[in-house]
Amino acid sequence: MRGKDFDELGRTLKKLPVEIRTLIEKRVELTLIVFSEQASSIASKQIYKALGVIVLAVGGIVMLFGIAHLIGEWLDSRALGFIITALPILIFGAMLISLRPKVLVKKIREEILQQMLVGVEQATKKSRRLDSSEKNTQHVIENTRKEEFER
Repeated sequence: MRGKDFDELGRTLKKLPVEIRTLIEKRVELTLIVFSEQASSIASKQIYKALGVIVLAVGGIVMLFGIAHLIGEWLDSRALGFIITALPILIFGAMLISLRPKVLVKKIREEILQQMLVGVEQATKKSRRLDSSEKNTQHVIENTRKEEFER
């Protein structure tokens, strides 16, 4: 091997730690980007659902006022119409509070974890692409070493 070849090999080996550090930094940045994309996706979906629930609730309240007035007219007592309309809602609300929170919390938690896992899988696929380019770089370095050794 000639001195020139050793100099080139030395320069290549000196660049290797910098390239490894850059690769690690890029992977961390990619992971952060994927997680932020997933978090914003989850947030936007939840905001959209909340908006739908609000619109539905307002419509339901208006409908219930109409039903209460109608029942009040039939019974000639507006208060009795509101009481009869409110009773099923109060009973249903009490049932929801006593029975469903654990199930709802579990369902929401599973949905969030599922979306985060999808993001991690996407990040893994992208990092595998980076790994293949890293292997190509290592292959070039090994071929260079073999060629220099054979000379």
